[in-house]
Amino acid sequence: MAPWTKVSRRVGILRHRFIASYPLAGSNVDTNVELQETGDLIRYLPRALEIGFLSPFPRMWFTKGEQVGAIGRLVAGMEMLVMYFVLALAGLTLVYQWKSLSVWLLCSTSVVGCVALGYVVVNISCLYRMRYAFFILVIILGIRGLRIAHEKLIEPRVYLDKKQGAVT
Repeated sequence: MAPWTKVSRRVGILRHRFIASYPLAGSNVDTNVELQETGDLIRYLPRALEIGFLSPFPRMWFTKGEQVGAIGRLVAGMEMLVMYFVLALAGLTLVYQWKSLSVWLLCSTSVVGCVALGYVVVNISCLYRMRYAFFILVIILGIRGLRIAHEKLIEPRVYLDKKQGAVT
């Protein structure tokens, strides 16, 4: 059996176990999707990226959760809103520091981890907790992106104002 076939089957088995473990959870996504072949993994990759990085989705923020209620979902939604901003800043880091090996190491580690979780974990509540280790890496990239944004947007204005004789 080819190595990719083994990986595909293993991912499918793990995913099926999550589907069977949380059949009545209120935050399951794509429980009707079974991954069994390499082609299934390739076709599901964009959705795994979306689930791994962007869930819980905005439509979930304002509904009542089974375990956490409406307030818990709203708090999770606000946290995700902040993470959307951090993800954008991490993208800025990738654009401006694309030659940095450490940036790519952090990025690739977080992408592989979040995508793997997006493939296997169908319960958003579980995924939300399990991906924190990978989101710490994204936050590190986002903080660097914030500094880059500050250098590119704010410091040039100060320099121009000093040149014109007025400091703001």
